[in-house]
Amino acid sequence: MMPVEVFKCGLVVYKREPVLACSPDGKVIDSGCSKLFGLLEVKCPETKFLVTPLDACSDNNFCCEIVDGKCKLKVTHPYYAQVQGQMGITGVGWCDFVVYTARRNYSNCSVIELNRPQSTQSNLIERVGSISSIIEHNGTKKCVREFDCVRFPN
Repeated sequence: MMPVEVFKCGLVVYKREPVLACSPDGKVIDSGCSKLFGLLEVKCPETKFLVTPLDACSDNNFCCEIVDGKCKLKVTHPYYAQVQGQMGITGVGWCDFVVYTARRNYSNCSVIELNRPQSTQSNLIERVGSISSIIEHNGTKKCVREFDCVRFPN
């Protein structure tokens, strides 16, 4: 098994439209993957903290569902859109989505690898364009351009 390294991540500003940004929970380097760099997003659901992630899936309102005996993030849940947006903004191809609960063994920490479909990236770019035109229409384009010179540390 190849080592996986996780690093802190600060605010990442989308280069094409600096009005968009994200702050993933971590940057991941997995030397065993064909795509070396990814993201980490961790959720600790307060209402499900005393049960395993698999047990939490029995609640229809939970962010994950059981597929082939494992937790899988629902594509209809807002967390899915959050992670896809983070991958689009940062340009990485995958994200480890972690659901952690209070149980103290590894099986109670579900790691779900999500890949970025190309269509999601295209949709993000289309939406950025529409956001930009709305801002320009409202006369605040100058404010958006002021962010061009702002750099955020990682």
